[in-house]
Amino acid sequence: MSGIKVLIVDTQETVRQGLRTVLQLTEDLEVVGDAASGSEAIRLTEELRPQVMVIDMMISIEDGLRAIKEIKRRYPDIGVVLLTSCAGITTGGRLQEYKIDAIVEKESAVQILVQTIRQFVGQKKEKSK
Repeated sequence: MSGIKVLIVDTQETVRQGLRTVLQLTEDLEVVGDAASGSEAIRLTEELRPQVMVIDMMISIEDGLRAIKEIKRRYPDIGVVLLTSCAGITTGGRLQEYKIDAIVEKESAVQILVQTIRQFVGQKKEKSK
């Protein structure tokens, strides 16, 4: 069964594998790929066309923000869910500046991440009606 297509971006392979395992246990989500850097995320987005990208802000703030900006420029309908352990990232207009759709703290339960992904795709479907 094909579900919501998700791309995971994190420098740590164990984190990517853990997220992949947990998200694939969710019936309506399909992890189509994972990337360890911003440039790899851009390339995989072009190739795999995910609906949502879950990106760890700590991949390198500059690399991550550059990738988000470029991906949103090319594919404005892709949802960007930022995983962070830095609550301060929500200030200073970065959400709007980089067109980040949602922020989920790493300490949050996986269900919050899954709910956030579903909400983004649900909102896109509502807007297209």
